[in-house]
Amino acid sequence: MEPRTNPPRPPYRFNLKRFLIWLPGYLVIAGAMYLAIILVLVGPLYWTVYEAYQFGDGNGLVRAYFAPLVIACQYSDTVSGLVDWYVGLWVYEPEWA
Repeated sequence: MEPRTNPPRPPYRFNLKRFLIWLPGYLVIAGAMYLAIILVLVGPLYWTVYEAYQFGDGNGLVRAYFAPLVIACQYSDTVSGLVDWYVGLWVYEPEWA
C-alpha cells in the first residue's frame, strides 16, 4: 500500500478585492513608519537639515524628505516643542552661547 500524499497546493493568486480592502491599512502603516523614521533621523542629521533649509542652495532631497516634519512644526507648537527637545539631545549647545 502506498503512503498517502497531499495534493500539491495551487500557486498563490493575486486577489484585487482583498488588496483594495487592505490598502488603507498598508498606507497608514507605511505613513507611520515614514514619520517615525523622520523623527529618528532629525536628531543625528540636524546640521544637514539645518543647512538644507537655512541656505537656498541646500540639498533638495533633504528638504523634500523632511518637509512633512517642518510643516508639522510650523503648525503645531506641541510637535515643535517635542522635536526641539529631541534635537537638543543630539546637538550640544554650550552654556555661553
